[in-house]
Amino acid sequence: MPEIEARIGDSQLMNIRIERWGTTRFSGLIGLQERGNGIYYILLDATGVKLMEALVKEDGNHELVRAHGSLKDTQLPEFLSASLQKIYLLEPDTLPCSRTFLLRFCMEKSEDNHWHKYAQAGPFSLWSVSYAENHNAKCPASSFSQPWIGVKVILTQSSQLN
Repeated sequence: MPEIEARIGDSQLMNIRIERWGTTRFSGLIGLQERGNGIYYILLDATGVKLMEALVKEDGNHELVRAHGSLKDTQLPEFLSASLQKIYLLEPDTLPCSRTFLLRFCMEKSEDNHWHKYAQAGPFSLWSVSYAENHNAKCPASSFSQPWIGVKVILTQSSQLN
């Protein structure tokens, strides 16, 4: 991404909050590590208990390494992998936008100097990512949303490592 480092680098521990229609459905920590052309991640609850670990590849495929209890029977591993792929791995073929038929995929800098990445099908927003730049962080805070299903994933710098 131009002028903003949205790659993970070595390893990063971040706060994660998943909301559905404005209600927090999950809050905890996520450990991220760049591996080749993908991201290895560990999802932890608020007390630090490991709930899930997986590897998401640049093409969106993911490999669930381990999931705690009934978590492996939910759609959370696939959803979280797809969200992380859009936040960290996907970029348009050309900046600021690329287009395929009705699908428009863009990454633009807003008037307040924050990056915004989004996909639209015609006039409808499929998903979007907003980045809040923090020059002291390896990874910027980000917010991924899918407005048509009311889901938002918010990643912020964990104060536990600062």
